[in-house]
Amino acid sequence: MMNPRYVLPVSITAVALGAAVLVLPLACGESSAGGGEDSPVALSAKSPETLGELADFTLTERSGRSVAKKDLAGQVWVAGFVFTRCTGPCPKVTGNMRKLQDLLAGTPAKLVTFSVDPEFDTPAVLTAYANGVGADPERWWMLTGAKETIDALVPSFLPKTERAAAGEAPIGQHVAHQTRLTVVDGEGRIRGIYFGESDEHLERIAERVRFLAGAK
Repeated sequence: MMNPRYVLPVSITAVALGAAVLVLPLACGESSAGGGEDSPVALSAKSPETLGELADFTLTERSGRSVAKKDLAGQVWVAGFVFTRCTGPCPKVTGNMRKLQDLLAGTPAKLVTFSVDPEFDTPAVLTAYANGVGADPERWWMLTGAKETIDALVPSFLPKTERAAAGEAPIGQHVAHQTRLTVVDGEGRIRGIYFGESDEHLERIAERVRFLAGAK
């Protein structure tokens, strides 16, 4: 039986990638801020490291058009996971994506938000949400589609998305998911994972993206 509040308890996941050990909080309902300034996943701007390859996907953008991973080939982008009815950390994650939209102005980088509540977050719902936060439709895509496809995009060393059954949790707290922001390079490789719920890593994300995109 799921906790009635459906807030996952604090947990630590540690997975070795090469010589590095990744230590990450469980997220969703728990702040991912603080205590991780030197986390090996929050890679520095010029780091040559990668953290694996992002899974393939084909989903639907809020405009109604089909978007696949291959459509982002050659571009550096930042991925985030939220849902529009969230009463937890998602508004802060989206707010930080909005700040990144400004910080990365003048670069070719894109932002991509994936809904972890795709059955509710239709293209029309995502359009209203995007308009409410000032998301540039050319630079910031919002995607929905099969939840299995979206769930598979979470790296194996981060907590997987979990959904409460109907009636087990209040709407707005019924999806537990990781809230980090992921930088993906033009070859579809993960090049850093950063705090999504605080401002602590915003400039680090922007520096990483600018370096990978070759922007000044």
